[in-house]
Amino acid sequence: MKYKSILIGFINKKQNKKKCIENLKELKTLIKNLKNIIIIKKFIQRIRKINSKTYIGKGKIYEIKKFIIKNNINFIIFDDKISSIQYKNIEKYMNYNIKIIDRTQIILKIFKKRSRNYNSIIQIKLAENKYLLTKLNKMWSHLKRQKGGINFKGPGEKELESDKRLIKNKIYILKKKTKKINTQINTQTKNRKYINQISIIGYTNSGKSTISNLILKKNFNIINNKVFSTINTKTKKAYINNKIILITDTVGFIKKLPKELLNSFNTTLYSIIKSNIILSILDLSSLFIEDYIIYIYNIYKKYKINNNKIINIFNKTDINIYNKKKIKSLIIKYNIKNYIFFNYKLNINIIINKITNILKFL
Repeated sequence: MKYKSILIGFINKKQNKKKCIENLKELKTLIKNLKNIIIIKKFIQRIRKINSKTYIGKGKIYEIKKFIIKNNINFIIFDDKISSIQYKNIEKYMNYNIKIIDRTQIILKIFKKRSRNYNSIIQIKLAENKYLLTKLNKMWSHLKRQKGGINFKGPGEKELESDKRLIKNKIYILKKKTKKINTQINTQTKNRKYINQISIIGYTNSGKSTISNLILKKNFNIINNKVFSTINTKTKKAYINNKIILITDTVGFIKKLPKELLNSFNTTLYSIIKSNIILSILDLSSLFIEDYIIYIYNIYKKYKINNNKIINIFNKTDINIYNKKKIKSLIIKYNIKNYIFFNYKLNINIIINKITNILKFL
C-alpha cells in the first residue's frame, strides 16, 4: 500500500528560501528509501518565531487541512523536529485521521531498516530511546506548566514518570553495550596501526560505496541509489602495489543530523583521524556540495588533519549540475589542492595512482 504524504518546510532567520527548497529535496530523497510513501505536495511557510503550540500558524494549518481532506492524505512530514505537544495540537486542529512525522523519525526509520551488524543495531536502539525520552520530557514540562507547579499527580503524570524511568534504564543498558563495542573498536585499531589505512568519506548517496568497491575490485556495478547504503563503518582489505591496505567505507554524512544519532558517527570521525589517506567524495550532482566542503574542512581543522593525505574526488562529473566556473571558484575559495574529477565511465586507476603517489611517502 502507498501512503500519500505532504512535506512542510520553513523559511526563517536560519534558513532562506533556497536552503529550505534544498532541504526539502534531501528529505524527499530520504523518504524515497521507505518505498511505501509518495509525496503529493510541498508546503513552505515563512515563520519569524516558532509557535510553541502548533509550530506553524493556525492559518497554515487550516490551508493544509483543506488540501488533506480533498486529496485523502495519510502523512504530514515536517522537515524539522516537532515536539509531542505540537503533534497533539496539530492532530486536534486537523480533526482528521492523519499521521504526523518529522525528519528525525524518517532518518531513524531508514537507519533501522539498513542496520545489519550488532554495533549499528545497538546505536539505533539507543537513538530511538533518546528521541523518545526527549518527547516525554517535553510532555512532562508542559504538564507542569499547566498545573502551575502543584505537586498532586494524576494517573497520566504517574504513567509518564514510569515510562521515563523505563526508557532511562534502557538507555543506561544500551550505553554500557556501546562502551564495550567502542573498546573492541579501539583494540582493533591498535592492532592495525602498522598497516596503511584509507577512509572514504562523504555525504550519504555521494558514491562512497561504489568507489570503495571499484578499488576493491569486487563489484564493478554501480551501487543502488540509496541513502545510508553504508549504515555502519565497514573495513576491508585490498592490495595496491603489493602493499596491504585497509579501506574503510564510513557512514555517510547528512544535513540536519539528529543529535540522537551523533554516536553513530563517532567511528567515522575516529576513522578519519587515524587514516593515512582520506578519499573525500564531493558529489557534483548535489546542491549541498559547498555545505559539505565547509562541514568536512571544519573537521580537518578541529582534528589538525594534514592536508597532504586528503584526496578530493569530484564525483559524478557525467551528471554535473555546476558549470566549470562555479567548480573552479569552490576550489580556489576553499584552497582545495589535491583533487581529481571522476565518473563511473572512467578507469578507477585514476584514483589508485593518486593513492600510490601518497603511499610512496609513508
